[in-house]
Amino acid sequence: MPISSYQLKRPKTLKSTLPFYKIQLVRDPGIGYSITDPAGVVDYLIPYFKKLDREHFLVVMLDGRSRPVGVNVVSIGTLDETLVAPREVFKPAILLG
Repeated sequence: MPISSYQLKRPKTLKSTLPFYKIQLVRDPGIGYSITDPAGVVDYLIPYFKKLDREHFLVVMLDGRSRPVGVNVVSIGTLDETLVAPREVFKPAILLG
């Protein structure tokens, strides 16, 4: 028989509260680099990918004029695969506005 949440009582010896967490988009200074075309994205990200030992899924976020405004690591997987949820792809772009 399942116990509903109002039937569960917190032990009187437990004085701590349940922590709440918030997610924030924090800008990393990065490096000054102007990207104007798809080849520029490749040139910019190659140094990042060269040192990796497993699969990474990155999202390059663009503004309304197709200029890059940010890069986010969405998922880090195994040697040859990574799992990606669509919500994790779109979340940083939505937070970035």
